[in-house]
Amino acid sequence: SNYMYGAEWSLFTILRSGGSLSQKDLDTYYASVVQQVQQGGRMLPTDYFRLVVTLLVMGKDPTDVEGVDLVELMYNYPNLDRMTSNMMSYTLLALDPKDYEVPQDARWTRETLIEKLLTFQNANGGFGLSSADTVSVDVTAMTLQALAPYRDMEQVSQAFDRALEYLRSQMTSDCGYINEGDDNGCTAAQVLTALAVARQLGMLRPGDLALTGEELDFLPQELLEEDIDQFSVFARVSPEHKMRIVNAWQKKGKIVAMTGD
Repeated sequence: SNYMYGAEWSLFTILRSGGSLSQKDLDTYYASVVQQVQQGGRMLPTDYFRLVVTLLVMGKDPTDVEGVDLVELMYNYPNLDRMTSNMMSYTLLALDPKDYEVPQDARWTRETLIEKLLTFQNANGGFGLSSADTVSVDVTAMTLQALAPYRDMEQVSQAFDRALEYLRSQMTSDCGYINEGDDNGCTAAQVLTALAVARQLGMLRPGDLALTGEELDFLPQELLEEDIDQFSVFARVSPEHKMRIVNAWQKKGKIVAMTGD
């Protein structure tokens, strides 16, 4: 069998897309995973994430791989704060498919993971891998996938809007993305995944638009009032812009509340 530890994405893709594998292949793969996690070798959070999502799509329990709890290993991973941002993103992504409970005395709770992850955001809205100074489209899209379930948290909501605007600003004229000098389909796929998650969670609807404060400066109030219900994201807006938005919704007969400044 070619399905051994390390072949997670192949196995995940086949099963998640409705394909099937022989029971022998599945058993062989699972046995190799058991051997890997029981031998206690060094594994990164990204390795654990691949295992968690693959085991789930196989119908296995990642909290009990022959006595090894992969989820617990992730939220108690040592020195996670010294690692790159994708390690925290993938930890969140592993915790959420089954809404796994994280004890308050864990090394990393959802709240502390989010707090640390937000420190990787640059003023331009993008997220970096090693710091806020190393932003990229790929990392930004990956981070949004991890943060999407926490959109109700004010600091996440604001960060999410800024990141969406960054992704919008990096898009080429043919709706692609450039990575290392070339049009890159994998980068575009990361963005599409982030947008799909946002739409699934109700943050974006088909046909919704985004508007920045700079663009709002050039939009007459009467046009804003006419089209206000088409915009789901407002980014980099001032208190004055917020009042214009509130007034536009009130013109539609809506009751509006505003928090913050």
